[in-house]
Amino acid sequence: PDVFGRHLTSKRALIGEAKTENDIANPHTELQLTTYFRFLQSEGGGTIEVAVPWKGVDAMLFLMKKTHRLAAATEVSFSVSGWALPDADLCVVRHG
Repeated sequence: PDVFGRHLTSKRALIGEAKTENDIANPHTELQLTTYFRFLQSEGGGTIEVAVPWKGVDAMLFLMKKTHRLAAATEVSFSVSGWALPDADLCVVRHG
């Protein structure tokens, strides 16, 4: 992942990932996300945060929901942030 962290006291993990619009709809990304969800589920839960370009938010949210379901990651939360760079004041966040 691009970012991995663990809370000092709760030990819950967070995985952060950034994707370009071309990275969203490909088998590597789907396998990667499924692996992250399964890992965090095996750890007792955690969070995945993904950042994508503004136009890719809906496609990434769909993929996140799909891989979350396939991994049976009931204890893992996730969100997708969409950015309109270089104007970083434009942002949308969708939670799964």
